[in-house]
This record gives sequence, C-alpha cells and structure tokens, in this order.
Amino acid sequence: MEEERTLKLLLYDNHENLFAIKTEALSANIAEEINVYDELQFSLPKNKQNVIDIDKTMYIGVPVKQTNDYRLFKIERPSYEDRIIYVTAIESASDDLDVQFFIKDRRLNNAALKDTLDAIFNGSTWTYELHAKNVNGSTNFYRCSRKEALNKVEKTWGIEVQFRYQVSGNRIEKKVCHVYDTIGQETTTRLVQGRNVTSFKYVQDQRKLYTAAVGRGAGVENQDEAGNDAGGYSRSIEFDDIEWSKQKGNPVDKPLGQLYVEIPEATQKWGWLDNKGNRQPRMTVLEFQNEKDKNELLRKTYQELLTLCNPQIEVQTTVAKAGNLNLGDVVTAVSFTPQRFTVKSRVIKIVRDLIDNSNTEVDIGNLTVKAEVDREQEISNNITQAVETADQHIQESDKKNLSLYGELHQSLQDEGEEREKLQADLMQKLNITNLRIEDVNNRAEELDADFEQIRSEIESPGSGPIKLRRDPYNPENIQEFTAENYDGSYMRMNGNGLEFIGPNGAYSAITKGKIAADMIDGIRVRAMEIDALQMNGSLVSTTPGGSMTVSIGTDPPGNLWPNDGGRAVWVKSMNYESMLSSGQIMISDGYHVTSIGPNVARIGDSTVITANNISSYVKASSLK
Repeated sequence: MEEERTLKLLLYDNHENLFAIKTEALSANIAEEINVYDELQFSLPKNKQNVIDIDKTMYIGVPVKQTNDYRLFKIERPSYEDRIIYVTAIESASDDLDVQFFIKDRRLNNAALKDTLDAIFNGSTWTYELHAKNVNGSTNFYRCSRKEALNKVEKTWGIEVQFRYQVSGNRIEKKVCHVYDTIGQETTTRLVQGRNVTSFKYVQDQRKLYTAAVGRGAGVENQDEAGNDAGGYSRSIEFDDIEWSKQKGNPVDKPLGQLYVEIPEATQKWGWLDNKGNRQPRMTVLEFQNEKDKNELLRKTYQELLTLCNPQIEVQTTVAKAGNLNLGDVVTAVSFTPQRFTVKSRVIKIVRDLIDNSNTEVDIGNLTVKAEVDREQEISNNITQAVETADQHIQESDKKNLSLYGELHQSLQDEGEEREKLQADLMQKLNITNLRIEDVNNRAEELDADFEQIRSEIESPGSGPIKLRRDPYNPENIQEFTAENYDGSYMRMNGNGLEFIGPNGAYSAITKGKIAADMIDGIRVRAMEIDALQMNGSLVSTTPGGSMTVSIGTDPPGNLWPNDGGRAVWVKSMNYESMLSSGQIMISDGYHVTSIGPNVARIGDSTVITANNISSYVKASSLK
C-alpha cells in the first residue's frame, strides 16, 4: 500500500513553470467521463507553505500510475478550512479551448474531419492526432469558442476525444487531443459481485424512452419566384416524402407521407395505452441541424431511436481491483443479488482514486442517456444555431433596408418632378398605397434629419451570441441567461443576481440586495450609508432647495481662497461661506472674514493675540 501513496502533484505557475511538488495529499481522485472534461479533486494539510504554494498555483500536473499517462488541470476552487486545503481543478483543455481566441465564421460543407479539426486547433496551443476515420460532414462555426466548436464536431461526426500532455524537465512541451471513433477496447475483464466488486448499484433509466421519432434537418433556403436565392431560411427539411419497406430491405416500414419513423416492437412493449387499450408510440423530435439529405436524415433518426427505444441500464460499481481499466473499455458485469443478471457494456465513467486504487469507482452502461453537461451544451448549440440563422436574416434585411434608406435620402436631395418620381417609386417598393405625395413631403425633412442616425445604427455591429441554460430535468425552466459581445464583455443573469464583465475586466454585479462594481458612473444615490469610501476627483453636494452647497476639490464657489492654493472644502449658503484646507480655516458673512492658520488667527482686520505673539504686540505698544 505504501507504494501507491507516492502520488505526486506537480504545481505550475501562470507561466506553466513547475515550482513545487506535493507528495502529502490526504485524498486525490480524478473523475473521467466520455467526452466530458476530467475533474481533479484533492486535499492537503493546511500549513503555511501549502497555502503559499496553492495561492501561486494555476496548473496542477498529475502522473497517473494506473493509466501510465500525464494529466494537466487548471485550478478552479481552492478552499481553505481549519486544518485542510480542498482543491478542485478542471482539465486544462477545457480552459485553453474556451479562452484562446474564438472562431469568427467558418462554413464547412461536406468537409473532411481533418479539415474541420484544423479549423479548431490551428492558432491554439494544442495539436491533435487523428485515429478516427477521416470522413466528411457539414457544420458551421460562428462567433464561438474552440471548446464549443469541438463539442459540435463530437456530435456531428460521432467522435470521442482524450487530452494528453508531454512534459520535458520542468516544462509542458506538448498538448495533444487524441481523436477516436471510439475510445477504449474490448476486454475480458469481468466485474463480479462479491469477488472484485465491493458494491453494486443497478439503475434502469427511463428518462429518455421513445419508440417513434420525427426527424428535422437543416433549414431550407428561401427562393423567389424565379428560383433565385431570396435570403434567409424557412422550415427544416423532414422525411415525410421518403418511404421505407422491410420487403425492400429497410429495417422498418415507414409509409410515404408519414412524418415519423417507429420501432413497432418497442411500441408494443413500452408504448402508452389509449382509451381503447391499444399501444401508441412514445413520440419525440430529433434535431440534426446540419443534415441536408432527407434519406440520410431518416437513417440518422432511426439509428438514434434505436438507442432510445429501451430503458437504459447503468451499473455503478466500486471495484476492488480495477487493474488497467480505462474509459470506454468493454467489460462484463455479473450481479447475483438483488437482481441476477449479466450485462456487457462500456465503461462510461471512472472516479479514479489516485492514492488507493481499491476505492476506484467504475460505471458501465450505454451513453444513450446524455450527461447533464451534454444536455446543456446541446441546448446552447441549438440556441447558437438559431442566433446564427437570425444574424444572417438581419444582415440580409440590413442590406435591403440600407438600400431603401439610401433611395429615400437621395429623393430628399432632389427637387421638383424628379423628387416626386423617386418618392413614388419608393412608396411602391414599401407597399405604401394610401398616402398622398403631400403627406410624404410634409414628413420629408423630419426623416432626412433622422437618416444618418438610423444608418449608423444599422451599420453598427450587433451583440454576440445569446445563450440560455435550461434546467436539465425541467427544460421548460431557464436557469441562466448570458449575452456576450464581440469586445469580450458579457452579461450573466440567474437566480443569484445580475453580473456584468467589461472588455477591460471591469466588474459589476447586483446580487441578494447588494451592488458590487469597480465603478459607478452617472447615477443618483439617495438615502445610503457609505463606509470606507475613497474618493478621487471632486464632489458637489447641494440640499434639495439649493440653500446650501458643499464643494470638495472644485474651483472656489465664492470669494475664499487657500493662502497657498491647492484643494479645499467649501460650504456656501445664502448668507455665509466657509473654507477648510489642510492648513487654514476661513469663515465669511460677505463683509467680514475670520481666518485661522497654524500660527495666526484673524477676525476681520484684527489679529488674535496668543501666547506665541503677545510679546511682539507688547514691544510694538512700548515703542508707541
């Protein structure tokens, strides 16, 4: 057991330089799932050096003995408790691909997988190795991060990826994304209850159980009467005009005109009962937004339906001897109680205990029940796709609008019959039939004045992608709303409050009755208690009736000036005025001035006699 406790945690700073190695971890595990970024959790004794080192850490390297490879994680949430430091870190690729620039606009139609991966990784700190088939597919990247783009490729091409790192000396030399058709391999490993499995949990998941599906593909481009591209998209393609027949070799019958494909055997087993006691199909709609071929759309819908037409079996085990099991490996699980069954399936999740491998947990099952992160990403992708389409519509509309506004502006510059002719043509284009030329003329100057403002609004860039994150269990409920801009600023709103991040990192938030901001500008604040305030610049405060004004750091509002210049505080009312500087106090009623300094005080024209200056006055009196 002592040999297994030689776990090393390698700490890197924000320049990816190794500066410390920790070997005293109290606990450490890595959670691995297929096409989900790995997560590292560990704990250390809380002492002065560990606190200093964790504060300095940005990346954590972990040589994983069980898989004989090297992982790198970006630190996320260190928590300092009484005696222990708890740290959570995410796969470094998740952070790198999320923040290393973004993809502006790539339209990949019938492109090879390799060309698509080039579009994602070129220009980043990552390379890739392609182990999957280099088949063609179609997808679009529009104002999205490399992370979002890779997720779309995983869905479109059905690939699986793993991230690995190469280290030389104290430096991370290479970051590689390995791309497979399917990770893992067929094994002879048997996970037997009571033998090499210490716990056995059986789950039958019916959250996504369907026996028929409507398939919806890419949008159909709008065309005018002449068959030319008119801009924008209408409804998505469907396969109602495609026929399948088992007699012709198709897997199921799908009559011509039927909008959905059904697996009748599954309906007879799992379908819902109508009022007559007959089984009816459990229906769903499956989206394939990049699919333009109806026959291929039907095939993809059927293949997806095959994975959804039975409850999904998942087995969660704690494996006493996981050996060299890896994510994606095919194993056999054998249970005796309370259910007796044997199931052969893939390893879909591993929570790998890095200190004591006997505590490693292995989940096996099918990937047909999407992980929550996949569901959220799928919703986000659908919304992003909708925004892309909307943006295309807006751009096309803007061009047409600018043309019309341009014609309007030109008509306003002309005179006489030419002006009336241009306006009449424009009215016909705008379908204006019930307005007189006189009505247009009466409003012409007003429209002309607004033209440049309207044009600048149309030509200005729009905001970036808008995203909704829904509750994975209740998709009709929205958990979070985000809006991003091309300058890097964004807004996020959820049940905890509203948050803004500016392009220069400026932060502001409203949460649970509190406002936090790097700067509050142009706002009226009333009935507020302010603690620990540092003010730069000047301040003017006036009573509601204007009877008194307090000025700080401004030009003098009246006739009182500091002897040596500089900043001061002035209080001015209808009859009185006072000034306070760092070395002087002055008060005036408009006729007389009282001035107090460090060494002298004057009331009007008279100097106040003090213990320090009385001798000079006595001497002056004796001379008289």
